[in-house]
Parts: sequence; C-alpha cells; structure tokens
Amino acid sequence: MSTPVPRTLWSDSARTRFFLIPERQEIPQGEFQIRTITCRELTADPAILMSFEISKSDAKRYLESELGKMLDIARGAVDGFIDRLRAEDSDPLAPIRDAIETLRRH
Repeated sequence: MSTPVPRTLWSDSARTRFFLIPERQEIPQGEFQIRTITCRELTADPAILMSFEISKSDAKRYLESELGKMLDIARGAVDGFIDRLRAEDSDPLAPIRDAIETLRRH
C-alpha cells in the first residue's frame, strides 16, 4: 500500500481560486501569484496551475480534513501524556507493600 503524497493548499490573493499541489511538484515561474495559509508565496505559470485547481467547497473539505487529522494527533498526544501521569501516580506494588507492612505490625 502506498502512502499518499503530501499536498499543500494554495490560493490566489483574493482567495477565489484554490490549488491543491503536491509538495515536491516543480511549478514553472510565471506571473500568477499564489500563497498558502502559512504565508508561503509563489509566482507561477497559470496554465500549469489549472491542472491543480479545485473548487472552493473541495478546498474547504480538504482544510477540514487536515484540521481533523491535526486534532486527532493532538488528542492522542494528550491522552498519552495523561496515561503516563496516571501510571506514575499508581504504584503497582502498593498492595504488596501494604500487606508486608500489615504483617510487620502483627
């Protein structure tokens, strides 16, 4: 099973056109400026960009999906951290230590 190619969502400055471009895709220089939501900018050939253009609704779905993935990763990290904290609070040998202490007192 192959892993999906990472892609980045780009838009024009007015955010009316959207392009989903593979990360390592070579894009020839041109006069059409696009940018990412993290402010990366690229001036590209508009004819080449047409093959990567997606609708506004597809761009929205893509962003929602990526945000969902990020939230799942964050949730997993928080859950793992909480589990480690709980493990540190619980002493698996505590019942044995209590039993030994009880025996010593009697």
